Amino acid sequence: MYLSRAPQERLTYHGSCEGRDLLTGENVLELLAEVSVALVGFTGVVAAFGMREDSLSEVDVLRFRAMLYASIAALLFSLLPLVLFHLNAPEEWVWAVSSFAMVLYVGALQFWTFRRLSNVALTADPSYNLWISRSISLLMTVVLVIEFLNAFGILIERSFAFYLLGLMALLVLCVVMFVRMLSFIGRSP
Repeated sequence: MYLSRAPQERLTYHGSCEGRDLLTGENVLELLAEVSVALVGFTGVVAAFGMREDSLSEVDVLRFRAMLYASIAALLFSLLPLVLFHLNAPEEWVWAVSSFAMVLYVGALQFWTFRRLSNVALTADPSYNLWISRSISLLMTVVLVIEFLNAFGILIERSFAFYLLGLMALLVLCVVMFVRMLSFIGRSP
């Protein structure tokens, strides 16, 4: 499978997927998988700085875990549709199954976050920002609803576009957690 330039300067796909075209958004999914791998790497760098400075608070640990879980999930959810498609699942079912898997994950992530934030010590930390926490919670709740609708084809036609919104939300979560994690650099323990 490879891309080549034809004499007419057009990109032509050469691959063996039993006569099937590319999956809608396949190139975007591959790009997002690469970005997710980079974010997992950044998570490791942040963890190394935190361990070296021995200054990770309970809130920082929660941010680190959220960043790690979201970046790994973004990687897996970028690859899941490709695997399903190459197992000859119809494209509509690719988005249904992928969206349903994201519903399960985001629902579990929301539950875990609410459980952790119910700890009074976390919200008493001066680096904890309630506005950011509620904004992310709202974003992930919207993702949960959109992915649920996409999974079951309720009010919307199952499509890559709605699935992409969920992936982008996971990446936004990663980036926000990364920026918030940088706040511990230079902070005294």
